[in-house]
Amino acid sequence: MMNRVKVIIFLFVLLFISLLFVNKRQAKETCSFEQSGGDNPRLQVLFDADWRFHLGDVEGGEREQFDDSCWRSLDLPHDWSIEDLPGKNSPIDPEAIGGISTGYSVGGTGWYRK
Repeated sequence: MMNRVKVIIFLFVLLFISLLFVNKRQAKETCSFEQSGGDNPRLQVLFDADWRFHLGDVEGGEREQFDDSCWRSLDLPHDWSIEDLPGKNSPIDPEAIGGISTGYSVGGTGWYRK
């Protein structure tokens, strides 16, 4: 009777370990598929270049046919809130509404379009 219990416990342990091995192997196969170049159905597109930027708000800027031809051209990454302010050699303005809590940056609205 004792040997039969040991055999049953051994079989359960063996089954448990084999299930862990199978799950681990399936996870590796999934990861390798996503990282492989040939079988990967994803399309990677570089999206950083050729953006248009306007500092301030504009009416209708979300429309596809909006004319942004006079906006500044730039590449990402870009952060207009840390650009030098007009007439200063710094993005910091001691008169900024948020004061120290916004790092003396002016803030506001900026539009990016692709």
